[in-house]
Amino acid sequence: LATSQTKAFSEAGFSAAEFFSFPSLDGKVTLYGYLHRPHNFDPKRKYPMLLDVYGGPLPPSWGFPVMEWKRSNSIANYGFLIVEVYVRGNQGRGRDFRQAIAHNLGGVEIDDFAAAVTELRKRPYVDGGRVGIYGTSYGGFSSAMALARYPDLFQAACSSSMVGDWRNYDTTYTERYMGLLPARQADYDRQSILAKAANVKGWQMLYFGTADDNTHMTNTLQYTDALRRAGKSFEVQVGVDRGHSGLSQERMLEFFIERLVLGPGHKETPVSE
Repeated sequence: LATSQTKAFSEAGFSAAEFFSFPSLDGKVTLYGYLHRPHNFDPKRKYPMLLDVYGGPLPPSWGFPVMEWKRSNSIANYGFLIVEVYVRGNQGRGRDFRQAIAHNLGGVEIDDFAAAVTELRKRPYVDGGRVGIYGTSYGGFSSAMALARYPDLFQAACSSSMVGDWRNYDTTYTERYMGLLPARQADYDRQSILAKAANVKGWQMLYFGTADDNTHMTNTLQYTDALRRAGKSFEVQVGVDRGHSGLSQERMLEFFIERLVLGPGHKETPVSE
């Protein structure tokens, strides 16, 4: 095999993403992901980290990490480490890997995102106290669920067009993975994020489109009510007459910079300290 010539690529100010592996929290599988660094990455600094997630039961060809050479996500140049993770429930690694989310949407795939953070926090240039997570659609559900289930690992989440409770979603999709009601009532109750609002500690940005006929805005509205009743602070952006969509990249980055970079009293600590 030929050796890639990357000199011109590097001289142009680009950098390659790192393909890395890590163990799942339960120790059952080895997982994989990509770490994207800023072009001017300095290993002596500590960087805030953002997970770009989906997490739903789709094949890796739909934008999920597979072993390939790729350049770093340009969002990293705002001063973040960006992480992609290939989690259980995705296809391409056999039946057991794919079926791990059966009757358990919001379970092991969220654990796998947490496992990635747990592993990467061991690196001296990762600021484990400034970790965010973002996604749209199932990624909106995943990011909100991660903030609620792992409040000590994630400090901020930007969740767009999320599912709040699987009873609110398309039965063709939901019943395929969660099973039928009322037989699976306990599973639906356990995987509803509405009952987990009280666990949230970090900053939360929620977005929905008023014309979304995929993940209806009822999901987000019910969750905002659950957060309000739990006494939690949160932010909301509304896409008027927009369908199934995500918060603009500009507003999302503004949110994370405000909360993870310019937060009150934050002082960057050099690795040497």
